[in-house]
Amino acid sequence: MSNGSNKKVTATDVARLAGVSQSSVSRAFSKSSSVSKTKKARILEAAEKLGYQLMPLQGDLLRINQESLELL
Repeated sequence: MSNGSNKKVTATDVARLAGVSQSSVSRAFSKSSSVSKTKKARILEAAEKLGYQLMPLQGDLLRINQESLELL
């Protein structure tokens, strides 16, 4: 998950390139229907250009954290 250098590519990097918020990037990768098709396409294109990939469990951990917050 790098852009050819030693710097790790983050969701923030993808958001900047796509011109969207980091929350939109998270929603796009969690398959949320609240992200428009156009915006999701920009996000996926930026992610591909940067070489960004989700860690296999990253999406699951995000859902677990959201569920935990809801219980509080």
